[in-house]
Amino acid sequence: MEKAVIKDCRYKGNFAELTLLAGTKPLRYEVEITLEDATLLKQSKNCEFEAKGNKLVRLFVEGKEIPLNKNNQPDRRRPDEVQRNTGKNIEKQNNKKTGTRNKTSTNTQASGEYAKAPYNFVPINETVIPAETIPEFDYYHKDRYTGYIDLDIEALTPLYIRDTYTKEEEVLANQAKEACKICKNKDCDKCNYAKHRVNPDFFAPGGIPKIPGSSLRGMVRTLVEIVSYSKMEFTEKNKYFYYRKVANRGRYQDAMLCDCGGLRPKTEAGWLKKEKGKHFIYPLEKQQIYRINAYPKANGSKWKVVTVNDEGQRVSEELDRFDFYPISFIPVEEEIHNHGGGTIKLLYALIEENSFELGHQKAESDERYEKGYLVLSGSIGSKKHLHPVIHCPKDEGRIEVNQDIIKSYEEDMGREPEADLLKMLKKHPDGVPCFYLKDDEGNIKSIGHTPFYRLAYDKTVKEHIPQKNRNFDGIDIATAIFGNADKFAGRVFFEDAKMVKNAGQYPALSPRVLSTPKPTTVQHYLELKTGGIADWNDDTFIRGYKLYWHRRTPQKGGYQWEATEKEKEKAKSQLTLIRPVREGTRFSGRIRFENLSELELGALLFVLELPPKCAHKIGLGKPLGFGSIRINPTLVITNRAANRKGNPGRYEKLFDNKQWYLPVEQVTKDFKAEFSRRIWAALPDEEKTGASSVNDLWSIPRIKELWTMLYYDKEHMENPKWLEKTRYMKIEREGVPAREKNEFKGQPLLPSPCEILNIEEF
Repeated sequence: MEKAVIKDCRYKGNFAELTLLAGTKPLRYEVEITLEDATLLKQSKNCEFEAKGNKLVRLFVEGKEIPLNKNNQPDRRRPDEVQRNTGKNIEKQNNKKTGTRNKTSTNTQASGEYAKAPYNFVPINETVIPAETIPEFDYYHKDRYTGYIDLDIEALTPLYIRDTYTKEEEVLANQAKEACKICKNKDCDKCNYAKHRVNPDFFAPGGIPKIPGSSLRGMVRTLVEIVSYSKMEFTEKNKYFYYRKVANRGRYQDAMLCDCGGLRPKTEAGWLKKEKGKHFIYPLEKQQIYRINAYPKANGSKWKVVTVNDEGQRVSEELDRFDFYPISFIPVEEEIHNHGGGTIKLLYALIEENSFELGHQKAESDERYEKGYLVLSGSIGSKKHLHPVIHCPKDEGRIEVNQDIIKSYEEDMGREPEADLLKMLKKHPDGVPCFYLKDDEGNIKSIGHTPFYRLAYDKTVKEHIPQKNRNFDGIDIATAIFGNADKFAGRVFFEDAKMVKNAGQYPALSPRVLSTPKPTTVQHYLELKTGGIADWNDDTFIRGYKLYWHRRTPQKGGYQWEATEKEKEKAKSQLTLIRPVREGTRFSGRIRFENLSELELGALLFVLELPPKCAHKIGLGKPLGFGSIRINPTLVITNRAANRKGNPGRYEKLFDNKQWYLPVEQVTKDFKAEFSRRIWAALPDEEKTGASSVNDLWSIPRIKELWTMLYYDKEHMENPKWLEKTRYMKIEREGVPAREKNEFKGQPLLPSPCEILNIEEF
């Protein structure tokens, strides 16, 4: 048996492309294994193997033997020589061997392809490299560098950064917001103005279009953090994500459902109030949740509720979704009801049409009726829906809701605003119906608008960052350069980049509606766990730094970035207006720096002056193909004191031939190479496994993933095959068979950046 390092394992269907490093020789095998074994290989660093001739015979990982097929052929190509159509070759071989797609595979969709997305991830580093000593700020150090970097920036695709409100626009928007607080018509012009009215112009303070220095700073800092192996910062580390999986067996059903002969919710109902800055839930007169049927209107904005009046006539009323209404009803007992063609048994108390009336008047005049509240949710499709009816609240016995629960609830960006209990409280200060779960000690542990509300995962984002990275308590290189608000200032200062060449600007128009980031799409945002797809409750890591692919999309036609006529008609309330600058527009900016070391200055230049066929990404609309820019930096180092040649320093001479004296040094040192060499030397061997060139950071697999995300080739980026691979997936695709409409079905996995390029064939 020979020992080897597992450099890579790329899985598709029943097959994995496995790369082993035995000594200095890379060996590639296509192996037929299970997803569970592929996951184990992907998470392991070392293995033992036996090969006969050019065939892999046996493979052991962590003491376990991985069952192999008999046709494993080695591929002795270097990683950088692998053809881009590797993935397609594997798919063809799969079809030859099996004759059919593996329908049980969780990382393929109906078409047998990987997941699609306009973004991908650069892995997080486990090792954090400490910074050098922070210099004192009260003088210029002779062994450090002060100066500036001039930036020549060219837009390679349309570029857009939104301008700010004018004073007049701000006044109008605020007036509209106040007016729409009492309006429930989502198509109202004033409401739309309040929600979506923005200045469509490009950022142009003083009338001069500019790229804000803050935008450049954020982009550069992220890249420096990645390449310098700094601690992952600026993530919402203490944030909990929320989820709702009513139909799926697992944690959600275990937490929210109990089986009492039929399934019923574990949640209790109550009345949420805010009193003196704190939140309390008041119990109800009776703890019983009833149900009535309601029918959605065609546009989904209203519910139709049908009752039977005293004359026996059916009367319907239209009610707003996500609202609640007083109701009089005749209580009934819980019974088992069959759903799903009899496959699902639910336990609930159903109130029929002739047993309730909206309003409390009926209960005040007829003792058979009791007072309560009907709680309406949002609509799902065009089918009728069961809505809860609860009793009225008591005036005593309140339970305080911990402020941490409230804060976490506020941070759930996936919740529909209309279903937000805290926003409802602003409209109804006397309280709103709510549902909740208690822990074993009787404390509130979660709240929601309906019995099956969105639950927070048990673990925060921070708990999914590699331990060595998240526990690093020193100062890393990125923090040393850019500063820490609590401890010390940064030593780099980004100026706005002014437009110096106007290649034109688009008229005000609406871009396509963008999806919001959904970290609960766990098969994209989290690494695999042993046995399959993980979620935010599992002990696994986040995929890394999220970056967007370069894409060259047309304004009109296939993969267009302008809103379609259908969107303009049906998604009117979600549209906005923009005026991007055109491709070819140029900007000129400057980064000033003080007292940077060779390492720190090298880090800046390393991420500013990218390798050939690489470009940066900035601004809004990145998923649509906006924001690709190429930066050409020019380094200028200033002399603050007399240099070795005896030339006067910055403040030792004012004028030079009737001009301001600006002492500068000729730059001869290769700061980028020095940065690359020193980071390489500081990294442990396991972080460099698979690198193809000593002292070259770009050859390390993790940094190669960054290179892949920065890769820009005009013909490549506008190729329809590339645009197809890097678009957002859809829940309801048009013009395809019903089984292929939902591209998220089966939870297809998102490959790594290098795998995306390898899969693609041009």
